[in-house]
Amino acid sequence: MSSEHTLAMEPVRAYLLGKLDEAASASLEERYFTERACLLRIQEIETALINEYLDGEMPSADRLMFERKYLETAGLRARVEEVRASRAAAPAVREPRVRTMWRPAFAMAVLALLCYVGWNFVHDRGPATGKPALAVIAMRLSPGQAMSAGAPAELTLPPGGAEVKLILDLPGVQTPIRCSVRLLLPGETGAASGKRTDLGQFTSEPGGGGQSLTVPVSSGQLVPADYLVEVDGPDGERIQTYTLRVNR
Repeated sequence: MSSEHTLAMEPVRAYLLGKLDEAASASLEERYFTERACLLRIQEIETALINEYLDGEMPSADRLMFERKYLETAGLRARVEEVRASRAAAPAVREPRVRTMWRPAFAMAVLALLCYVGWNFVHDRGPATGKPALAVIAMRLSPGQAMSAGAPAELTLPPGGAEVKLILDLPGVQTPIRCSVRLLLPGETGAASGKRTDLGQFTSEPGGGGQSLTVPVSSGQLVPADYLVEVDGPDGERIQTYTLRVNR
């Protein structure tokens, strides 16, 4: 039986709100990164969850969790606005909704991908020219390994490019934290002469034995090289550094 029929709604809803435990979250993340039917099912449930919020039908406890996650993270906030725009473009007369999110949403086939850890989702629509959607690559990185201490984590990009999701573990961090993330390509004389690319600010979510960040990176920003990924906390202090080797 396909993932679309076997994937239960309740654990997905808990996952989207950040209530699912770490082991179950990791299992679900592995499925939506490898099974297209699972990804589409999660997107359908996410759309229904956002509609429930926009209709004012969400229980107060869930509403607080939804707002803390979806309205404070740029990528997820954009997803809410995307659904809101789709509702505005729909006919004025809408079929009455049952006061529960378990009814699958229809007429909203916008594809997106979740993160973090995040709770970050990938847009799976090809452009109007009919070009195929980019491949999605998720890579989990752990901090603390220097380039000289051994082979760093390796990311091999396909010829046609890919949408990359870096899942950055934050061991020891037990509560959500807002972080700034940068990509550093060291220069000939080391990090001081390197090129830094700001990837943005992200809020951590449960994962990796504590909290983790899900950071989208365009493959166009990456060339074959060894990189450092730097994470600063809310006070601007460096809290973790990761190594990544990119191949093509």
